[in-house]
Amino acid sequence: MTCRLRNIFKTEAERHSEGTRLNRGPHTHPSQLILIIALTLFAISNQSLALTQGDQTQTSVFQAYTGLAAVYASGGQAPDVVARLNAAITLTEQAKIRRNNGDLVGAASLDSQADAELSEVLSEIPVAQQNAHQVSLARITTALALVPVLVITSTFAFYVALRVWRDFERRRLYEMRIIEKRQD
Repeated sequence: MTCRLRNIFKTEAERHSEGTRLNRGPHTHPSQLILIIALTLFAISNQSLALTQGDQTQTSVFQAYTGLAAVYASGGQAPDVVARLNAAITLTEQAKIRRNNGDLVGAASLDSQADAELSEVLSEIPVAQQNAHQVSLARITTALALVPVLVITSTFAFYVALRVWRDFERRRLYEMRIIEKRQD
C-alpha cells in the first residue's frame, strides 16, 4: 500500500526523469536489443530480396509476353512457347503460395524451375519472331506476285469476253441483213 501511495505522490521532476530514462524491463539487456534489431533488419532484407526475385520473374514474364505478342502481331504462331510461358507462370504462382505458407525450400525449388522455364522461353522467342517474320514476308511476296498474275488474267478474260461479244454482235447483225434481203 505504501508503494502505491509513493507512486501517487511523486513529484513532477521524478515523473519527468523516469520518462527520459531508458526504461528497460528486468530481463532486457543491450545485447538482446542489438540481436532483435539485427534479426529485424535481416528479415527486412530477406523480404526485399524475395521481392527483388519476384520483380525479376515478373520482368522476365513481361519480356516473354511482349515478345510473343510481337510474334502474333506479325502473323506468326508459337503455341508451344505460349504453353511453356503459361507453365512458368503457374510455377511462379505456386512458389508464391508455398512461400506464403512458410515452405521456403519448396518455393525456392519452384522458383528455380520457373526461372529455367522462363529462360528457355526467352531463348525461343527470337527464333519464333524470325519464323513469324519469314511467314509474313512470304505472304507479302505471294500477294505481290499474285497481283500481276490476277491483272493479266482478268485483262485476258475481258479481252476474250469482248471478242466473243463482238463476234456475237456481228453474227446477229449479219443474220438481220440476210433476213432483210430475203424480205425485199
